[in-house]
Amino acid sequence: MDDMGEELVVYASAYGNTRSYAQYIAKKLGCEAVDICKLKREELSGVRTVVFGGWLCGGAVAGAGKLAAHADWFAGRRLVAFVTGAGEYAGTSRLSDIIDCNFSAPAPLRVFYLRGGICYKKMHWYHKFLINYLMLEDNKGERKKLRVHQAFFDCAGADSIAAYIKSL
Repeated sequence: MDDMGEELVVYASAYGNTRSYAQYIAKKLGCEAVDICKLKREELSGVRTVVFGGWLCGGAVAGAGKLAAHADWFAGRRLVAFVTGAGEYAGTSRLSDIIDCNFSAPAPLRVFYLRGGICYKKMHWYHKFLINYLMLEDNKGERKKLRVHQAFFDCAGADSIAAYIKSL
């Protein structure tokens, strides 16, 4: 039996949004979801497709550096990525910039964007600082929106990732 058709979902999550998406996608694919910080090379044995999920913070995708640092672990495997964030970047040029700045080697076949959530009260002080700094000249009141608990879970978007992976 050829077990090279297996998938594995790896993710980086600070507040649980990316982990929720990773677990949902893994369930749809019938595979495991593993925190990239806990990933062991041997867990990639027999895996043909890796789904990587990271959360967006100040233009950086958490976990993308670890993915790049272990590029040799992912060599010869198909990589599909998804990024979560509180903003509405799907289909924008900003998302293209984020992809270009965060993913080079290994390069994903495709990168999806899923709207995550935000809970300002639970945020680390540094993440609060970033929100306030990056939105210093906020003329539309978006910063106020980010201080209110918001939960998004895009089932259709997550389902489209699973469908894409199954089509490979």
